[in-house]
Amino acid sequence: MCIRDSLSIAALVAALAWKISEDRAPQTQVTRLSLYEGLNRQLNEIGRIEVRSLTDESVLVRDGETWELESRDGYPAAFTKIKRTILQIADLAIVEAKTSLSENYQRIGVQDPEIDAATGTLVSLATNTGDEIASLIVGNENNTGSEKQYFVRKKGDAQSWLVSGDLDFSAKPLEWVDICLLYTSPSPRDATLSGLPS
Repeated sequence: MCIRDSLSIAALVAALAWKISEDRAPQTQVTRLSLYEGLNRQLNEIGRIEVRSLTDESVLVRDGETWELESRDGYPAAFTKIKRTILQIADLAIVEAKTSLSENYQRIGVQDPEIDAATGTLVSLATNTGDEIASLIVGNENNTGSEKQYFVRKKGDAQSWLVSGDLDFSAKPLEWVDICLLYTSPSPRDATLSGLPS
């Protein structure tokens, strides 16, 4: 049975508070600096998410306690996916600085997504009124270590970074749709896979 996720946006704060508590346990590794220091204090302000690649785009907006795909006729968006993505970005930790030369961006996938042959994905977090909170170009995954690492660059910055953390989102609209609508919507358009945005 598919049950619609009815968690409020405030659940983001609760989930993050639990994680912070967990992270305070004794550790032997050196503490790394956060890529977005203070983002965890702005979670309730996030009301718009844009995810863009060279070929795809998803625009998600918050309406009260629900989210929808503005870029695809207001389809309901999966809150669990949105919550996970925001927390993943807030949890990114800097491993080391990488190139700040634009001619080297292609090697690690952090070119601006509108550039021909760009392979990265731009994710932007903003308020409902469009005030930017964070904007990050996610490039190639670094497969040389045992932990999840990615090359990233903040939009508008020359400096790129190698960060630790998981970033498992895509710009494809279908990946953001609340799949429960397939079972709960009375509309034939909403109840078939052919009616879903690609």
